[in-house]
Amino acid sequence: MEAKYKTLNLKRASIRGRVTKFNNHLEELKGKKLTPTEVSVLSQRLVKLETLFGEFDSVQNQIEALEENNLSLELDTREVIEQAFHNSIALAQEIISIYWSTAGLKKMISTYIFKWFDGDQLSNFENELVADLPEIIPSDDENVDYDGIDAPDDEPEGYNSDSQE
Repeated sequence: MEAKYKTLNLKRASIRGRVTKFNNHLEELKGKKLTPTEVSVLSQRLVKLETLFGEFDSVQNQIEALEENNLSLELDTREVIEQAFHNSIALAQEIISIYWSTAGLKKMISTYIFKWFDGDQLSNFENELVADLPEIIPSDDENVDYDGIDAPDDEPEGYNSDSQE
């Protein structure tokens, strides 16, 4: 029984280490503008982490069954590790969601301004506008709020409706 507990405890430590590595990866992504490839890799890693949660639950259940005398301690350990999983999963989902929301917003803005400008005007305006969009992943001290973003009511300065026919 002692050998089985030791083996299970090593498995749990390995799982915990993988969660820590995933958290470290998420910290590297904070405040960074991500490429579609980076978002895809993050999505794949998230799926693996979610699968790993099931493996952790199985290992932890076995440990708790073996350690009836220390059940309270094992339940506390479960809580700490589960919280790390939940926080990691939530942050990864938020990063992915913000990326796709911002990508959609950029596409919508590009579509609107394409109707108003042509040539160099369009390129310069779009570059300035997109540069002012929020970072893909907000830092810890800022929140991204997309509520209240509407298409402009007025035509932009320099717009010539006669040339749009």
